[in-house]
Amino acid sequence: MVERGSGSVVGVSSAAGLIGVFGFTAYAPTKFAVRGLLESLRGELAPHAVHVGCVYPPDVDTPMLADEEPFKPEETKAISGTIKPITADQVARAILRGIERETFSIAPDWRTRLLARTAGLVPEAFAMGFDRTVRRARARR
Repeated sequence: MVERGSGSVVGVSSAAGLIGVFGFTAYAPTKFAVRGLLESLRGELAPHAVHVGCVYPPDVDTPMLADEEPFKPEETKAISGTIKPITADQVARAILRGIERETFSIAPDWRTRLLARTAGLVPEAFAMGFDRTVRRARARR
């Protein structure tokens, strides 16, 4: 790609690579790492006209999501409970669109796009909201 001066490298992080969420302590750091790798790679390949993209899928309706549901802490369920999982096809379409537009940040739905644009600007607001949701979930027990 460097030799021909074109191409795309796209990696998959997660919405959990944008902001830390209760219950994802083992999962989120790896997704933050993918994001950091791709951000660095983007800078290194940009002079060679090679596009780099990072995909931030939210919950995706897959067997993996269904299998993990019984093991999620109630606090995590409360945080993610308002989010309707998207389809794998939606993620694939977003990736293709991101490659066509040579976008770095590829968010397959409007909620994740909003999160990608705001999480770094007001992290305290997200933390306060998550903490409030966790307190409410614990109070229901």
